[in-house]
Amino acid sequence: MFIVIVLVSIATLSSLSNRRNAQDALRTSQAQFAAEAGLERAVARLWHQVLAGATSRSVTAYGIELDRMGLTNGTTIASLFGPPQSLGDGSSFVVQVSRQDDTRPDPDAIVLTVTSTGTLPDGTTRRLRQVFRVDRAYFPFDYALLTNNAECIFCHLDVKSLDALRGNPNPSDPSTWWRRAKVGVLESLIMRDEEEAGVVHGSLVTRGTIFRQYSGAIGPSNRYYTTMNPGDTRIRSTTPISATPADCSTPSNCTTPPKPLLQLPRQQ
Repeated sequence: MFIVIVLVSIATLSSLSNRRNAQDALRTSQAQFAAEAGLERAVARLWHQVLAGATSRSVTAYGIELDRMGLTNGTTIASLFGPPQSLGDGSSFVVQVSRQDDTRPDPDAIVLTVTSTGTLPDGTTRRLRQVFRVDRAYFPFDYALLTNNAECIFCHLDVKSLDALRGNPNPSDPSTWWRRAKVGVLESLIMRDEEEAGVVHGSLVTRGTIFRQYSGAIGPSNRYYTTMNPGDTRIRSTTPISATPADCSTPSNCTTPPKPLLQLPRQQ
């Protein structure tokens, strides 16, 4: 009899424990489903709706639209949808979103950290976090212009990155600085002596001879300009400045990103 009572007790306790574990797992799953619902709604709000209101399908226009809704760079919205959003089963969710733009020299992306907390009526909670990175489309070509030979094109050439569509850079605001553009000439580059020779808002890289059309002198025209200061990686101002030549046959003269504005490596 004693053994029977012990076995029945063990079976009863095991049944109760399994039932309790099943109930806990069910509540946790329900809370997670509520949190997932919050993430899904956040994607619809922060991507589809925001992009639909933007003036173009660009990172810049997307960022401007986020600014309009109060989600500026470095800020956090504690509850994206206001009060806790109730679901049909009695659960609810609250979505927090933070924005931190990536403004390093090459990536220029918007990073959103979304945290969704699902809650059941009994207080059971589940929190999910997801990071969204809205970046420019990959562009595999490294040069705005790459050619074997260039001559008359440098009379009135003006090369700049697409950042120029946002407006002129503000020297005191790094978020407005332009990425540098690159122009490459592989064989020969001819510029006119004392006439307009264009502007490259970045680097002019050559592997051949640069000489002037009329005098035949070696070297760029004194009316060729750039807007990037030596050592900079971005364009801070549109004020034209004279280029700084560097011979890249000596590797230390041309670091990456290049310190010189005009690279003149030894002809190969």
